[in-house]
Amino acid sequence: MDAFGVTKPMVKSSLARLIQLEEQFYTINGMEGRAVSGSPNIIKTGLHLSAALLRTGRFSEKDVFRVWVTDEGKMVLGQKR
Repeated sequence: MDAFGVTKPMVKSSLARLIQLEEQFYTINGMEGRAVSGSPNIIKTGLHLSAALLRTGRFSEKDVFRVWVTDEGKMVLGQKR
């Protein structure tokens, strides 16, 4: 992927299209994992953090979090203990 300058989501999209066109199943070694977005999304209802993004940290499914803003204006997500 690096040699051709393509991203994992682009490869997955092309693979899905190939499977659809040829009606045959293909796999690519190393493509099992999901691509993880490093950016949280700010939407109308609030801040959206994907489960995949949270799994990259040391968090569990039932963890409780708190969010606060520092004096410098940075938003901090902390694990409530």
